Amino acid sequence: MSEDKNRISSTENGETRDKKSLITEKITGRKLTLSRAGKYTAVAAMCGVAFGLAAALTFCGVNMLSNMSYDAGDKTSKADEQLHMTDMEGNDVMPPVGTDPESMDETGVSTDPEGSGQAADGALDAQGQPVGDMSAGNADVNGNTETHENPGSPANDGLTGQTAGNGSGGEVYGTGTGAGELNRGEADENAAEISFSEMRASAIENSQKYFVTVSATSTGTTWFDNEESNTETFSGVITTVGRNEILILTTSGAAQSESVRVKFHNGVSVDAFVKQFSNEDGLCVLAVSTESGLDEHMLDELEGIEFAARETIENGEAVIACGSPLGVSGSYSFGDIGYINDSEAGYDVSQRVAYTDALSDAGRGTFFIDYEGRLIGIAGTGAGSLGVDDGLSRIVTCYSLNDTVNALKAGEKIAYTGVMGADVTFDMKYSGIPEGCYVTGVDQDSPAYTAGIMRGDIISSVNGDEIGGMGDYQRAIRRLDPGASVEIILKRPAAGEYRDMTFTVTAGER
Repeated sequence: MSEDKNRISSTENGETRDKKSLITEKITGRKLTLSRAGKYTAVAAMCGVAFGLAAALTFCGVNMLSNMSYDAGDKTSKADEQLHMTDMEGNDVMPPVGTDPESMDETGVSTDPEGSGQAADGALDAQGQPVGDMSAGNADVNGNTETHENPGSPANDGLTGQTAGNGSGGEVYGTGTGAGELNRGEADENAAEISFSEMRASAIENSQKYFVTVSATSTGTTWFDNEESNTETFSGVITTVGRNEILILTTSGAAQSESVRVKFHNGVSVDAFVKQFSNEDGLCVLAVSTESGLDEHMLDELEGIEFAARETIENGEAVIACGSPLGVSGSYSFGDIGYINDSEAGYDVSQRVAYTDALSDAGRGTFFIDYEGRLIGIAGTGAGSLGVDDGLSRIVTCYSLNDTVNALKAGEKIAYTGVMGADVTFDMKYSGIPEGCYVTGVDQDSPAYTAGIMRGDIISSVNGDEIGGMGDYQRAIRRLDPGASVEIILKRPAAGEYRDMTFTVTAGER
């Protein structure tokens, strides 16, 4: 019996334990042990601490916002009270613009010992007038309003225009500090324009000593056989000042006269004579003797103008037309180089020619200088490669005229045949045209025209010298004297091929 009781008790106890385990596993999914109970307790404690911190921070933030709102309202009330002050007669007064309300007494007078303040954008003075954007101002010692009209304008180079003057009371005025800073870009632009204008004026002033007025007088007879003199005026430029003579370059129109006088920039007028001229180039060189009445001081001051180097002449270069660009001696015109043709064909020459929008009068004499006073070139006659009209001027550069001018200065005549040519390009060679100087035109009644040279001929030899292009032909002709006979060998197309032909040309005078 006792064994059965023990078994029953054991069984009952086992059933009890099995039931407790079953309940625990259904609720937690796992058996509840002492270790797991400790972990659950720790997690619950951490969640409680986090919740407490969040609640504390929320309370502090709400309290802080409440205090800030109260302080702002309190300050606004104080400011309103101070701004709506009254004078001794009971009238409302406004504090001076830029004055701290706390630094004012009950009558509206500033107690700031410096008497200064900063005015905000669009601020008004005591009379309700705008003070000026971003302006800093000081009250004068007498309490009077001072007005400065746009002191920060470009004319003042954007300076601040600050005024010294301290004192109590008064109304703050704008100095234009901010305006000067805002207009600084405009001031810099105006300064650049002034600098450019001054540079141009300086170039004109410094170059006046090089230019002269040429008076050419001719005598003729009228319909009634009466003698009558006619004087034309041209412009010239001094190229050389030597020991014995002063050489002046002018237009070839001055060469067709019986007497010539030259007036220098200082008003001194003396006689001159024609050294040499070229009708084809439209140029003439005059000579003035140093013993023609010029004093030593004047001779020491005179000098020849500098010729600009080839590489200094570029597109966009600003130029000044001097001499007679407006048809009157002593006039000026201004412009920029817009196009340069490095090999523009002329009769017996290939020249470097520039085009500009400055005005010119080639017949009266127009000379182009740069802003450093160097001679760039001379106004040329003819339409050129661009077909010059009244709105453009054609400048034959000094680089191209150097040999011609030197020959005229030496009193030499220049040979002339009247051939206009061009180099044979790669494309032309590819199409079967032989190498040489391709004749693009022949001046009517010229020596070449008279000899029988035609457009389309290819000149290959001049007096035995091989010709590879227009440059070679120009140099070959320049070695000749007017009146000399020259043998020219060329190739002329006929029946689909080129045949050699020989012509003898008597050189004329350029």
